[in-house]
Amino acid sequence: MERGPSAQEIIEGETGEIDPLLHEIDLPSPHPYLNLALMLYESALRSSSTSVRFTLLMNGMEALLSAGGAETSYSTSRNVAVLLATPDDPPKEIFTKMMALFRKRGVLLIGQAEAKASRRVGEEDVEYLKSLLGRGIVRAHRLGLDKNALLGLLNRSGF
Repeated sequence: MERGPSAQEIIEGETGEIDPLLHEIDLPSPHPYLNLALMLYESALRSSSTSVRFTLLMNGMEALLSAGGAETSYSTSRNVAVLLATPDDPPKEIFTKMMALFRKRGVLLIGQAEAKASRRVGEEDVEYLKSLLGRGIVRAHRLGLDKNALLGLLNRSGF
């Protein structure tokens, strides 16, 4: 089987901005959700618009960790928290931040010009999401599970 390009080859010239562990991922992955999440991540890195970068990264997070359904913001935030929690970044803190980012996305899509500054998308939001999505892609890749198996594992491991 022919080996696909590495993530480093896909994300040309962005090596200083991404988690170096992303370079271990060969594309295409056998898991379509990982391919989509990585393509959205890469597209976000190439955009110069904060709003577009934020939207692409949020979509990437959903592609990676959403089960779909009515409570997408809750389930995705919870899955991000379970997958990426560390002693320095506990799950409840990640969950709270992700829920706030989903609210900001709603404000952005409706029109954030009228929103309070605290509800507008900022560069710090983009950087936080970029870090989370990069780490999430790497962890999901290392687990080597299809999306249903990954979501099942996260559900059994949840807080």
